[in-house]
Amino acid sequence: MKMLKREGCIVYSTCSLNPVENEAVIAEALTLNRCKCYIFGKGLNANGPFDCCAAFELVDVSSELGELKRRPGLTSWRPTVDRSCVRTFESFEEFMASSLDDHMKTKLTEGHFPPKDVGPLKLNRWYVA
Repeated sequence: MKMLKREGCIVYSTCSLNPVENEAVIAEALTLNRCKCYIFGKGLNANGPFDCCAAFELVDVSSELGELKRRPGLTSWRPTVDRSCVRTFESFEEFMASSLDDHMKTKLTEGHFPPKDVGPLKLNRWYVA
């Protein structure tokens, strides 16, 4: 199913300052919509898949909205499962290895955490006012 025409644009907007509702959503959408390319022959990625393109790409549109106050998006954040934000976790693995009970471990998924290789997603193009 296609959501957009070729070269189409999706705008994602929230009223939150929480990176789990902003950067994490953008990172997960970009990560889940990468395409895999194959090279057959000799070389570093021969006969195997590798990320060569993005089905979605985060585009910097700051020049089109120059008067909007902004700051670059985050590339790291620490999700928490409690409203007081007392206990945070560096990674999904740390969260799952914690002493929290099984019910609390259903509160977060791997997509709530920064991806291991966040650089190619160019989250600095995601602007938060």
